[in-house]
Amino acid sequence: MSSELPDQISLAQVALWITRGIRPVPERLFAGTKARLDENELGSSENLRRLLALLADGELTATARISVVYEGEDPLAPTPVAQIGPFEVPASTWFTGEIRWNASALEIREGFDLPPELFHTLNFSGDFLAWGNRAFFQPVMLATEEVLSALPALNSPVSGAAVRPNVGRPAKYDWPDFYAAAAAWIYESGIPKTQADMVKAMAQWCQNNWDTEPGDTELKGRIRRFLDRFKKEVGN
Repeated sequence: MSSELPDQISLAQVALWITRGIRPVPERLFAGTKARLDENELGSSENLRRLLALLADGELTATARISVVYEGEDPLAPTPVAQIGPFEVPASTWFTGEIRWNASALEIREGFDLPPELFHTLNFSGDFLAWGNRAFFQPVMLATEEVLSALPALNSPVSGAAVRPNVGRPAKYDWPDFYAAAAAWIYESGIPKTQADMVKAMAQWCQNNWDTEPGDTELKGRIRRFLDRFKKEVGN
């Protein structure tokens, strides 16, 4: 496995890697990029379907902690149960659950997929789901080495500024994708000695993925702000 990749990556990053060629970065960096999948991509990727088949067959395993939503609460804002986990996600959940790709979450629809530790931790007895509560495996994480073993084509291209597969033309300037690729470039190449090095690399990324480049002033401004934020967050 490439030493440039994190040991574990979230389900959202795996999906973006498969559908757009955006190489994974540490989750803290990824959270700041706000890159998101859309429904058209999810239905058009043969490799994404293969990934789900491997997970459902138990040939590829994932781990996750548990988040819950009590009856009447916002289903889009699950509360993490930090005291327990992570757990191995049962293969059966990939058949019965509902995937929230951008949240790296898998909703648990069957009580037998709930870890027994959950009931003790929440001091809850009875059928947790029958009372209108909801539970999620979140965030779902996969071992990078296992993903590459199952989908070896992901080893190429090497550059973090990867060419996006043809899954439909993106918006003219898809800035979340841009920032995700910028984070990947820094993670692989290091913080550039000069801003010009990164401007050159990301200008090429824009050509590869958008067939065009933003204006020079806009590109430099976005990279400067990105680098300032990156250095502040990582302490460099």
